[in-house]
Formats: sequence, structure tokens, C-alpha cells
Amino acid sequence: MIQLVIFDMDGVLVDSERVHYERRKRFFQRHQFQLTDQQLDKMVGSNANDIWQALIPADTEKREHWLTIYREDVRANLMDYQAICDAQMIQFVQWLHQKAITCALASSAPRLLIEKCLADIGLTQTFDAILSGEEVAFNKPNPDIYLKTIEKFPQIPKHNILVIEDSTIGIEAAKKAGLTVAAKETSFTKKVNMDQSQADIRFIQPEELEHHYFQEN
Repeated sequence: MIQLVIFDMDGVLVDSERVHYERRKRFFQRHQFQLTDQQLDKMVGSNANDIWQALIPADTEKREHWLTIYREDVRANLMDYQAICDAQMIQFVQWLHQKAITCALASSAPRLLIEKCLADIGLTQTFDAILSGEEVAFNKPNPDIYLKTIEKFPQIPKHNILVIEDSTIGIEAAKKAGLTVAAKETSFTKKVNMDQSQADIRFIQPEELEHHYFQEN
């Protein structure tokens, strides 16, 4: 029986991975970084620190310079999450909440973006725990954020926890934490050839999760 559901944010509650992807692409083109589509695809679900560590691994000063510019671009282009929310996923979170199933959020995004997203989509008061990638030493695909999340619920065994993810690195992080993972399939995950093979189940509509995991609740 599932007692705790841990949600990723980008690509799960909101269709923001697509927006991030296009913004990154424009940023790199504008600043004359020559990146392939494959390189851009691998950034999906990642965070600013890891993206720039991969792009400029050796020169710390140069990396910090571009990381600052990149973050300023993100803050200057905050998205309207309400306009790109997945209404069915929002309803699913609310359904779980009404059934007294514990819900948590574990996102690689900065806390600023998480708070804006939850305010935009009306879920600020719904989650029992919210963790940002800024609050762990190592972000996804490392398991830290999921391990820290489940530490907040010591009474719930791992086999009663479900993680909902979309990206390869997010799925990897949850599996390394020893958790069951449901991968959300979208037209965007197909477009960027997202590898979701490590997930325990894939779904398109949240009703599939209701039937698979919550029939007994």
C-alpha cells in the first residue's frame, strides 16, 4: 500500500521542461555556444550547476562567470506555471491529499522557482515536505534529495513509497535511493528520446497510477 508519493516538479506537475529546453537553446545560441541537440537533450532534468560543470569543467572562474549570467537569464524569464500546468496531475495531487496519502515534492529546481510554481498552480499548502536541489550536497542523478526526503517520514517503509519522475537523471536518483518509480511519458519526453527504462512503470494519465497503486486505498 502506497503511503507516500514524492513528486518531481518540472515535467511532472508542469510542462516546464519544454520551456526550459527552448530557453536554454536560445541562451546558448545568443552567446555563441555551439551545442548539439544531443547535448541539449542530456540537460533535461538537470540543474544549472551541473550543466555548467559539464560545459566548462576545468576553468572555475569562467564557469562561475557564465553560471551567473545564466541564472540572471532564468530570473529574467520566470514562466507562468499556471499556463503550463498539467491539470490532471494537479487533480491527482489533490485526490491523494483528500485520501490522507502523504505527498512530498523533491525538485532539482531552486527554491525560488519551486515556490513560484506552487503558488501559480495552487498547491502551496498541499505538500507535507518540499525539498530543493539547493538543499543537498549533490543533486540528481545522485540520490541525496530522495534520501533526505524519506528521512522526514521514518515511519513509512521504502516499499510503501512511490516517486513520480519524468527525466532519466530523476529516475536514476530515485532508483539509487531504493524507491519505486513511475515515469510520466509526454510528447516532450518522446521528442528528446528520454530514457525511462529504469522506471518500474510508465504512465501517460494519472488515472493509470490510481488503478495500479491505489485500488485498495
